[in-house]
Amino acid sequence: MKNRISKIKNIIEGKLKRYYGRSFDNASKEEMFQAVAMSIRDIILERGVKANETMEKRGLKKLCYLSAEFLMGRALVNNMINLGLLEEYRAVMAEIGYPFEKLEGQENEAALGNGGLGRLAACFLDSLSTLNLPVTGYGIRYEYGMFCQRIVEGQQTEVPDDWTAQGDIWEIERRAEQLEVHFDGTIEEVWTDDGLTIVHKNYQTVMAVPYDMPVIGYDSHVPATLRLWRAECPAVFDLHSFNKGDFVCMLQQKELAESISKVLYPKDDHINGRMLRLRQYYFLASATMQCLVREHKKMYGDVRSLPEKVVIQINDIHPALAVPDLMRILIDEENLGWNDAYDIVSRMFNYTNHTVMQEALAAWPEQLFKSMLPRVYAIVSEIDERFIGARSPC
Repeated sequence: MKNRISKIKNIIEGKLKRYYGRSFDNASKEEMFQAVAMSIRDIILERGVKANETMEKRGLKKLCYLSAEFLMGRALVNNMINLGLLEEYRAVMAEIGYPFEKLEGQENEAALGNGGLGRLAACFLDSLSTLNLPVTGYGIRYEYGMFCQRIVEGQQTEVPDDWTAQGDIWEIERRAEQLEVHFDGTIEEVWTDDGLTIVHKNYQTVMAVPYDMPVIGYDSHVPATLRLWRAECPAVFDLHSFNKGDFVCMLQQKELAESISKVLYPKDDHINGRMLRLRQYYFLASATMQCLVREHKKMYGDVRSLPEKVVIQINDIHPALAVPDLMRILIDEENLGWNDAYDIVSRMFNYTNHTVMQEALAAWPEQLFKSMLPRVYAIVSEIDERFIGARSPC
């Protein structure tokens, strides 16, 4: 026990010196929290590397969990408990004379959910890690999550929750793995000697930048990963347009792209809010499906083996566009026929239904859906026609 306490103390002290040029005596509250959190994160990430190597060698099937919400809660003390190191860290803080509660209270919570739906998603990741099963959760890295509550003159007041204002020590930016998500435009059918090719033209591009957050279950050696997508405008600076004074249009494009990951559940009692929600849901679905296909091809080569290696769980209706978007990828980008693509997709998805109340189900005007997601709309229409045709009496 004493050796472990001494080792942890030395690790934290080393973090303070190397990253901040501080000692225990002059470190700020934020620097102390960051150093302690980094020491915990290192342990989890090292376990993750070993677990991933084992999973790849054994070729295990992986669960991908899609959810618009992940209400994870504060991670520091939870990670200490799950790693079996809580008492050791309490002893270290006592030894250096730093109140443990002060350390705990310094953490900003990644409140990327409102309640039951987001807490369920968080519990799934924690539980599956506890069972040492491979799982990755996929969500949106909202800049503003669940509101902060303030009491002003005896009244509850909601203010924005800018949980990333000071950064998040748990997340790792994977900018090299960013993907394009396309909106709007038109689709064109092009017939060649090889058959029909669908071309999506004049689309608007939004970049999906992934941030990975490790999630460790109790006494687990297989950490889960929570991958959150941040929406950004493509990094192309048009100097010619800027010099002509057309910066307003450029700023508008940037704001439109980044609005996708700005707020959890924007108000949808007006058309702009409904459009933004549709963009959010497709952004999450498309970025995730592209990521899954890319990773699978890198490891196994052939997309036809996807159902043997990947299973996808949709948490409620929000990520449902993942189904037609995976169809789109398999048909348009991987050159599979409709029947082959449909067979693959139909063996990969599972769905958690939380309610059948009409007001809780997402719906958009058909023309809006068609305009914003023309290729996905065509695939959904084809699925609908084939389903109705299969059920029609002879």
